[in-house]
This record gives sequence, structure tokens and C-alpha cells, in this order.
Amino acid sequence: MKNKLLYIQLFLTFIITWGCWITAWCLLKEGIVNTSNPIYLSLFGIGGAFGPGLATWLVLRIAKDKNSYKNYISSLIKWRVNILWYILPFAVYIGVPFLSSLLVNFINVGNPISLKIQPLYMLIMYFPIMIIGGGLEELGWRGFVLPELLKSFSPIISSLILGVIWAIWHLPLFYLLPHTSQYAMNFPFYLCGVIGITFMMTWVYIKTQSTLLSIIYHAAFNSVFSIGFSTLVTDKVTTFNGIVVVVHIVLGIVLLFRTQRHAAVSNHSC
Repeated sequence: MKNKLLYIQLFLTFIITWGCWITAWCLLKEGIVNTSNPIYLSLFGIGGAFGPGLATWLVLRIAKDKNSYKNYISSLIKWRVNILWYILPFAVYIGVPFLSSLLVNFINVGNPISLKIQPLYMLIMYFPIMIIGGGLEELGWRGFVLPELLKSFSPIISSLILGVIWAIWHLPLFYLLPHTSQYAMNFPFYLCGVIGITFMMTWVYIKTQSTLLSIIYHAAFNSVFSIGFSTLVTDKVTTFNGIVVVVHIVLGIVLLFRTQRHAAVSNHSC
């Protein structure tokens, strides 16, 4: 890795997030707080929502590189992109599970499945909440880590690396914090799902160069999951769940491969 600041950022991200989450677990275990206590919720929220972003801010301060800071802010506030980029996340995250359910029902006629979905207007309520409950992580993941990885690796390899890091970052939620949706769930399956989503989000970032869009995509996925379309977080690896994950992975790889090949052709032409 050419940029040692990436290692520092990742180290700080895990220290901040896991430090907050493990502290919350210790307080919970000792009976000092419960899962609705403001101290517990603050530790949980600060570690999750602000850990990657705070680590990035500290690294940019350490670097004292005005150009890096300027580029970071420019990507964060970049909103002037084709309006279709704002529609795409909801179309993908709703469309893939829906089409997967149709495919499963076609394959397994004797045991049909149906998605238990809340009304779509509930997305309006969930989306602002999920900006904080997930989206702000992108201040670190796509705002800093991904661009640094792309300096040394291809988009596909960068996505694999970031997907694994991103999933492992969530590990305390699987084993320590019982109120989370990940608690006691199937981590290997979750890992595959996160990698699939990472492929998609890398493609979006490369095409838009916008951290803001990454925040929106992350919040969109969490919102769609909340109304019942996604089964990424699950303890049962069913045919439906597997198809959803595989489609995300295949679609993301195809899009990244096309982008990578187009970039290679353009560079060769120059």
C-alpha cells in the first residue's frame, strides 16, 4: 500500500467504533445500563455512525494536505449528477429482492414465498433516520478508504478488500449487542451480502465521484431493508436469500468489469 494514512485511518476507525461498542457491552453486562439507556445508545451511535468519519477527519488533520482535504469536501458535497443516480438505489434494492422472489416461486412452485413488505411511503420516514443509522459511515468508507484503495488496486479487488473490512467492522454487533439486527445472525452469509453491495457502491462512486451519493445509497439500502425487501441480515440461508446475494455480486462485478474495461480502452486510446 502506497499510502500509510490508510492504515492509520482503518486502525482509528476500529479503535473508535469497537471501543464504543465494547464499552457499551461492558456497561450492559454489568447491569449499569440497559439497551434504552441514553449512555448506551450514545456509545452505540457514536461508534457506528461517526467512527469511520471521525477517523477520516483525524487522518486528514494528521496529513495536513490541503489538496486532500479539498478533494474530500468536494466529493462530500457533490450533488449535481444525473437525477437517475438518485433513483437507482431504490430501484436496485427493491427490484433485486422482488425479482428474486419471482424466480424462487418459479423454481419452487410447491412452496411459494411472499415478501412481507410495509407500504412504500414508509421509506419517507425511514430514509432520514438511516442517513444517521448507516449513511454517515460513508464519510470513511467511500469518502476515504475506497479512493485510497483504488490508487493501488483495481475496482474489483478494491471492492473485495473494502467489503471484507466493512463486514468485519460490524462483528461486535453479531456477538455483543443484543438489540441490533445483526445479533446472532449468520456472519459468513452477511459477509457475502456486504461484498455484493460493496461492488455496487464502488461502481456508483467511480461513476459519480460523490461521497454524498454513497451516503444516499447506504441509507437507501437500510431503508428498503427496514420495510421488508431485503434479507441480507438473516440466520437462515434460504434459496431466496442466496439468490438476492448472488444477483448483487454478479451485477456489481459486471458493472465494475465494464467500467474497468472502458477505462483501459480510454487510456489506451490516449
